[in-house]
Amino acid sequence: MFWIDDENIGHTEFTLTSPDTDCHYNAKAIYYAGMNQELGGLHAGEKGVGIKDLMDNEKKTWMILRSRIEIEREAKWKEELLYDTWCQPGYKLFSPRMIECREKKSGDLIFSSTSYWVLMDIERMRPLRPNTLSGRLPYLDEGHIRHKDPVLPQFPSPDEYNGYRSEGLDISIGYFDYDYNEHVNNISYITWGLNTLPKEFLDLYRPRVLDIKWEKQTHLGDSLYAESCSKSSLFSESPSLLSRVYRRGENGDECVYECASEWVRR
Repeated sequence: MFWIDDENIGHTEFTLTSPDTDCHYNAKAIYYAGMNQELGGLHAGEKGVGIKDLMDNEKKTWMILRSRIEIEREAKWKEELLYDTWCQPGYKLFSPRMIECREKKSGDLIFSSTSYWVLMDIERMRPLRPNTLSGRLPYLDEGHIRHKDPVLPQFPSPDEYNGYRSEGLDISIGYFDYDYNEHVNNISYITWGLNTLPKEFLDLYRPRVLDIKWEKQTHLGDSLYAESCSKSSLFSESPSLLSRVYRRGENGDECVYECASEWVRR
C-alpha cells in the first residue's frame, strides 16, 4: 500500500523478488532506476497527476531527464524494503524528486536518489513550469529536516574516458520497450548500456553510483547502438564508466542517452 503522510512524504514497502535479482541473488542495477520510476508514478498518481491521468485528461505528461542514484549496498532477494519519496519546490524547469530506500529489519540505507522530472505540454512538446501543478502535487516544506539540495554535480565530459572501450552493440527496439508515452521507456536504455559490459566485469563489480541523462526520445523503427568506455583500466580498484546510446541518422549519429557510473568490487 502506498500512502502520503501529513508532511507530503510518500511511503510504501516492497519485497525484492527473484525476477528483480541477478545471478548472485542481488538486485539488478536496473531495479533501482525502476523503483525511481515506480515511486514517482505512485506518488503523482495518488494525487491525480500521474502520467495516465495527465495524458488522458489534460494533454500533459511527465518526463524524467536526469537521475543520480547512490547505492550504499545491494538489496538481496526476499529482503523487505521501505521506501520514502517526496517532491521539492521547482529548480529551474525541473521538479526534483527524492527517494530513500531502507531495509526494514536493520534500517540500513540501500539507496537514495535525486531525479529531475519535467512536466510537458504534449501538443506543443514544450516544458511547463513546475508551479503549473501548484497545490495538486504538494512539496515537502523547504525548512523540513529531510529537504535536500537539488543541485547535482556537473555531468562528466566524454573526453575524460580514455581507457577501455567496448564494441558497439546494435539495438533492436521491441514492443515491450515502449511505454504509455509512446516512446522507449527509460529503463530500456539502462539495460542496453549495461549489456555492453563483459560478464567478467559484472561478476566482479557492482554499481555504487548511476548518474543518468536521457537526452532524446526514441521510437520503434529507430536504428540504435550502445557502447561503454572507462576512465582507466576496466578492472581497476574503482572503475568509472560512461555508457551511451546513439541513434543513427542521415546527418550523423546523435547521443540519446548517457550514464556515468562508478563501480566497486562486490
